[in-house]
Amino acid sequence: MIRSAVQTALLAASGVLLASCYSLSELRVHATVRSGPDSVVLGIWIRAPGPVLSDPPIWPFDAAVAILFYPLDVAVSTWVAVSAPFDPDLDVSFGPIGALSGIVLPGVTLMPYVYPAYHVMFPPPDVQLDAASFRSLVARIEAGDGLRAYRDIVGSFPWDGGSEAMLAIELIGSHPQAAQQGATAGERLQPGDRR
Repeated sequence: MIRSAVQTALLAASGVLLASCYSLSELRVHATVRSGPDSVVLGIWIRAPGPVLSDPPIWPFDAAVAILFYPLDVAVSTWVAVSAPFDPDLDVSFGPIGALSGIVLPGVTLMPYVYPAYHVMFPPPDVQLDAASFRSLVARIEAGDGLRAYRDIVGSFPWDGGSEAMLAIELIGSHPQAAQQGATAGERLQPGDRR
């Protein structure tokens, strides 16, 4: 009787953990900021949210779906862990430890539901600023205060989590050089160079 109760409790706890699906993936999306003829391309690192199973959350349903698709989660998380070191727009929190955790532990995943299709189909809209705000934003990003500058000057971020999901902001370049730099992975800033 006690053994049965313990097994039921462990199964329920596992279901709750599997339903949480916290993503350890980080993505860099490109956003253009303009002021008149001037423009820059920013690399905005965001914490990629995990898959949304139900909204509002219904934990028994979420747990059932998560258990059913757990093998797919492991396969996708493994793919993300292996490809992240070679993709300048993808990173994993806590490095190898985060990668291993995202693959083997329930409750955490490396499967970000916004990658890769979402930020290709729905890129962040261009931001229009007045000249003074534009100069201030660029100067603060170059000084290493990009995240706070973006929140102060631009304000909101159009994806899940808003500006709170942002981890770092990089100045990738100014047009027309930015388009070429954005297309050449070797010229991009790496995750370790974040500001």
